[in-house]
Amino acid sequence: MALTYHEQTDIKNIQKIRELTKGLPDFTGDFFRASEIKKATGTIRSYAYDLNTFFYFLQLQNPYFRNHNIRSLPVSVLDNIQPVDIEEYLSFLTYYEKDGKTYTNHEEGKARKLASLNTFFSYFLKKGYI
Repeated sequence: MALTYHEQTDIKNIQKIRELTKGLPDFTGDFFRASEIKKATGTIRSYAYDLNTFFYFLQLQNPYFRNHNIRSLPVSVLDNIQPVDIEEYLSFLTYYEKDGKTYTNHEEGKARKLASLNTFFSYFLKKGYI
């Protein structure tokens, strides 16, 4: 039986999510597994892109993260993120380069990335990890 368009799209999204999460802290796996229950694969893929960008920013701009392997960071590191880090991240999103590509974000793109972070941090707060 042939897969429907929706099923094919889900498979592509899942493959991309798996690829993107390889560059994220191991603890983010809990967030993604929990998201699978309530969210569409397209939404989860967007979270993965956004979190990759956030941790890329932290590793590039924050001295603490620069000296650590992103994959092995403990969830407690989220307690160290301050409002100024989020403000700097939103400013960073206006224009940045990664892997030889230039990226820009307008207010709508920044708002979506901020919403992704809100969902991410809310998950770990509700679970009592932070």
